[in-house]
Amino acid sequence: MKQGNIIRKLMKAGIWFAAGAWTGGAVTQYLTFRQHPEISMVQSAPWYTGALLQGIVTAALILLCLAGRVLLKDEIGKEEKAA
Repeated sequence: MKQGNIIRKLMKAGIWFAAGAWTGGAVTQYLTFRQHPEISMVQSAPWYTGALLQGIVTAALILLCLAGRVLLKDEIGKEEKAA
């Protein structure tokens, strides 16, 4: 298997892992809010603030992976043409 294919598969797995981790965290926060709304009453920020921040970080990581994938595709394409 070529090195480029391995890296692409790792990036794809990383993207799905990040999206799944964010989804699981957001669902957990929502369920906690539904079961114990008094905990959210103590905080000054809404219950979904953590999910929004995590979503922003996750989106940044996914964009970084996609940008790396595009750059990697260009580099591998150049190497394959040279060979």
